[in-house]
Amino acid sequence: MKTPLFIGIDPGIKGAAGIVNFEQTFAKGYPFKMKSKGSQLEQIKSYNTLSWLTEFILHNCDRPIVIAIERVNPRPGQNVNGVFTFGKSLGAVYAALYPVCGLSNVSVSSIEPSAWQKEFKLVSGKEYEQKKKDNRIKAINTFADYDITVTHQTADALLIAEFLRRNANQSNLLFEGSKPITLAHHE
Repeated sequence: MKTPLFIGIDPGIKGAAGIVNFEQTFAKGYPFKMKSKGSQLEQIKSYNTLSWLTEFILHNCDRPIVIAIERVNPRPGQNVNGVFTFGKSLGAVYAALYPVCGLSNVSVSSIEPSAWQKEFKLVSGKEYEQKKKDNRIKAINTFADYDITVTHQTADALLIAEFLRRNANQSNLLFEGSKPITLAHHE
């Protein structure tokens, strides 16, 4: 059996997916290209940009794939429109994962930010922009041996994927503190 791939997802309009392999020979961050402005049709079309994620998983389904979506809450002071936009983008992530969730070798779960941040000794409670800067610096240092560009948008997703790689239990491909997500298939 091939070794697992780990996918960390930082949901949101400015979210990303980070992918690392067990052997530590591959790491890549994929920023989401979703739009929160423009016509409804433009926004809906932009959510379809996540179809690459479905295709990537299906292309690699000959190996175990562990996916964790960060369980995040609205930021203090975020307006209702921002919260609704975030909800739409999270729905797009779930829609991209729906076709693959029934595969026996794909594990989808959610992860609390504090779980992966603790692994990398990142301090919570800081201002949002400072926290994003610190996370990016940590991701740059963590992936220094890779030919990879780490941005503010991809840093968290890459760190989540690396957390999964470091903490995966090979027998069931879940990690301590994870909560499985079931996206039921209806026939």
